[in-house]
Amino acid sequence: ELLKHTMPVLKVKTEKTIVDHAGLLAELKAVRQAGYARNMEESSKGVCGLAVPVFRGDTAVASIGLALPLARWSEAREQNLIAELKATAQKLGELIL
Repeated sequence: ELLKHTMPVLKVKTEKTIVDHAGLLAELKAVRQAGYARNMEESSKGVCGLAVPVFRGDTAVASIGLALPLARWSEAREQNLIAELKATAQKLGELIL
């Protein structure tokens, strides 16, 4: 409840930008469940991105991500990139210890 009252105004960057707090909270819940974040033209038209957390123990201490042109995106490529990002994040988490 407190989060709803302290969230900033969400600005439109593209027609796919999440601009309502309920939508953002739902997206954050989905990100936590999936273990990665996905941006499909929400920040820039024609650009998509993926990001994963880097954990030290049970605590997220960093994140790594990438962006690519939407024209180079596919479901298969997304799944491969997520697997690579998660593997890299795990290695980074071990180095941060």
